[in-house]
Amino acid sequence: MLGRQKPSVIDVPQGRLERHAAKEEKPGSCFVGSAIAGDPDMNGAVLYATKYGSTAEYADWIGEATGLPVFNVRSDDVDPDSYDFLILATPVIYYKLLITDWVK
Repeated sequence: MLGRQKPSVIDVPQGRLERHAAKEEKPGSCFVGSAIAGDPDMNGAVLYATKYGSTAEYADWIGEATGLPVFNVRSDDVDPDSYDFLILATPVIYYKLLITDWVK
């Protein structure tokens, strides 16, 4: 893994994001959803595109920290309309987002 260590928390401008420990946690519901929209019953997903694998690694870490499912937009058949919110992860290669074609 080229000397990288898995983060235990994600630093965001408002502070630190840690996994929300709810008694009845349903898949896809997490602290991120309630923090963004104020609704703990929202469900979301992490969608990513990767060229060399680094973005996939970060997407997996975000998925583990939030409890959200993680999908590769190039190989997984995912319907973005089935989620209330999406977290998109993509590298920038030659000033272009790798996920641009999928988003269109």
